[in-house]
Amino acid sequence: MIRMLYILIALNHAAQGDARAQDRPFSEEQRRVWNRQYDRQMIRGKNTTVTDEALLFVTVPEDMDLGWMGDVDVAETPPEIEFMPVSGMTPEYFPRDEIGYWSNFGDITEGPNGRFYFAIGDHRGRDGNAYIYEYDPAKRMIGPVVDCGRLCGWDTSGVGDGKIHGKLGIMPDGQLWGLTYWDPMPWVTEEDERAWPGSHLVRYDTFSREAEDMGIPMIKAGWPYFSLDTERGNLCAIGFNGEVLNYNVKKREITFAGFPPDNIHWYIRCMMLDPTTGVFWSCTKDAPIRFISFDPATNEFRLHDETLPEDLGRNAGKASHIRAHTERRSQDGSIWVVSEYGTLYRFWPDDVRAEVVTHLWSDYTYTPRISMSPDGKYLYYVANTKRTEYRYKPIMQYNTSTNRRKVLAFVADYYWDSYGYRLGSVHGSTLSHSGDTFAIMFNGAYLPRDIEWQDTPALMVVHIPEEEWK
Repeated sequence: MIRMLYILIALNHAAQGDARAQDRPFSEEQRRVWNRQYDRQMIRGKNTTVTDEALLFVTVPEDMDLGWMGDVDVAETPPEIEFMPVSGMTPEYFPRDEIGYWSNFGDITEGPNGRFYFAIGDHRGRDGNAYIYEYDPAKRMIGPVVDCGRLCGWDTSGVGDGKIHGKLGIMPDGQLWGLTYWDPMPWVTEEDERAWPGSHLVRYDTFSREAEDMGIPMIKAGWPYFSLDTERGNLCAIGFNGEVLNYNVKKREITFAGFPPDNIHWYIRCMMLDPTTGVFWSCTKDAPIRFISFDPATNEFRLHDETLPEDLGRNAGKASHIRAHTERRSQDGSIWVVSEYGTLYRFWPDDVRAEVVTHLWSDYTYTPRISMSPDGKYLYYVANTKRTEYRYKPIMQYNTSTNRRKVLAFVADYYWDSYGYRLGSVHGSTLSHSGDTFAIMFNGAYLPRDIEWQDTPALMVVHIPEEEWK
């Protein structure tokens, strides 16, 4: 009975993806033509970044709606920016299904070796695959380090996970940990679902370059979000059916696997770690949206009385889910949190209290990741990554002392004009441990400016000028 429930939920989950997939108005052959046509600098397929430093980065676009932009500062000094579409995934095209796209939906993480790691997946279920990539800032090179399909046996089973959707975590000894995610589109059948056993736990040693499939921690479970406590070793994840998993990477054992008790429904896009206590936080899936927490030390779930704060702007009067947060507390004990609608607020875990501060942009903006500088003075993010009518993709710095927002670079027009690449959504970004480099994963494509799609992920590395952050 339980297995049948999993099958029905998974098929419904995949069917929702099927509807989204049909929105693409062009074929794989057209995509092949556009790749050749719009790759003006012929950089596709290379593994070394190109570098630009242009005054246009800090020039307000001529057709910018200043009312939409709002009261936002613009940097005086343009940053140096590295850029490169990610390549090396196979197959490059999907003529069999006429759909499927390479993309990044998880976060990007800096390892103790100074290199950055991120995942790329093709979003499919049948024949699906995902890769883990490494960016070496010393060599300015990008390359795959783990072929999950080969490692986990998907290449022989014919059914695999097309995503890694959470935050790859790296322990101080260089061990990288992640969970794969089955979220297939465009088509899935009962036969596909029966063949799919569940998502995998993967380990990769960033020093020895050894990869290991740690197996399937929960049958028929896929993991849309996870986070690693690098001090205590707890890798905590939320499943697309509402399961919660805690795997201790130090002990190499599952310490919790199942559904939260007492009718607690954990929102599937958030697993916010408070590194001070080791407690993971999120919010309820349904309204009224309340704070919830899980303590891996005791396996205790708590549904708190406190509700999330109401949004500013067009969603005023309503609360929305947690969508982004900093990875540690500020000096005042708070964690910076962003709602689905781009409202920025402080959250104090000790007394479960929140205080609204401002918008990340002038009004609604979808921003699934934010990073805080080592001194806590700045937050970094990309505003308006998708679900908006504006294309500019401003890379932002927020001053936590003055509450001023500053555009470090307008990048969308420059990279379409120069390289034919249309920047799309951002799901992965991180600030370097040194605080001077902001790495971003864009989901975009080579296509006409008036068409929106994503099938070619690209890495963008922004070197922040000293005068803009010191």
